Amino acid sequence: MKVIGSISTRMTIAFFSVAALVGCAEEKSGDEHQEAQEEIQVQNDNAVASNMMKLDGEIFSIPSPVQTAILFRKMKVPYQDELLNAPDEREKYTTRSAKALNLGVYGADLAYLSNYNNNQQKILYFKAIESLSNDLNIRNQVDQAVLDKFAKYVDIPDSLHAVNAELFSAGDRYLKENKEDATATLILAGGWIEGMHIALSAAKANPALMSRVGEQQSAINSILALLERIEDPMKDTLIPQFEALKEVYSDLEMTYTFVKPITDTKEKVTYLNSKSEVKMTEEQFAAIQNTIQEIRTTIIQ
Repeated sequence: MKVIGSISTRMTIAFFSVAALVGCAEEKSGDEHQEAQEEIQVQNDNAVASNMMKLDGEIFSIPSPVQTAILFRKMKVPYQDELLNAPDEREKYTTRSAKALNLGVYGADLAYLSNYNNNQQKILYFKAIESLSNDLNIRNQVDQAVLDKFAKYVDIPDSLHAVNAELFSAGDRYLKENKEDATATLILAGGWIEGMHIALSAAKANPALMSRVGEQQSAINSILALLERIEDPMKDTLIPQFEALKEVYSDLEMTYTFVKPITDTKEKVTYLNSKSEVKMTEEQFAAIQNTIQEIRTTIIQ
């Protein structure tokens, strides 16, 4: 079998605040851009690094879709509208499970969109997020001023990520306080699947994305562990699908070498310098892609 990925990577990911990290070609004037950053003070590293969830005394970490969005921006990956779940599809999600899963999906889609100059699309996806958040009783936990800032700074990518992070941070707080573990788990699972779906679209041509795809075994384990602990009608459908994905990953050859992170306190940046190597055949890549697509279809159909 032909090996398409034998990627040795030094995972040097800079964890800034959301507002400082994600920029692209869309720019305001210096004064207006500074005003946006001063007005939106969201220091939410976890929106970039990973989503953390504590259940039954255990902490689970699932990579954030924002990581994939950042890689797409850095590699200047062309925009593909067909990758995303259409915002008007939200109207067909009638169960709490479907709403939660697709809230995660739309969050990943908005992170992706933030790299491109398509403000009308961003507004439509934010409205989809707002609508589902309202249905899940999360919307009421978000300060209206945050939503007003979205409209004001929609064409400033870093501010848009900040608003998105604040929306999900407020929702996460609400879900934890009200012990809505099932809803929180499904939001994380939906966002992770959509992030993987987007990453796979360009992975073959980009070693960094290929490496990201190959390093997801622990995320799959975390999602499975969370799904097994919750009470929700979707778990009986999703667990076998994630177990099938785990089986595909079990055949990958992967080595990991831990290297202590380096923190630049002046710049407020932490560099993760651990090294990993993943070997993936074309058949294994196709199996991952097909299984991710099957799970995504279950979520968005």
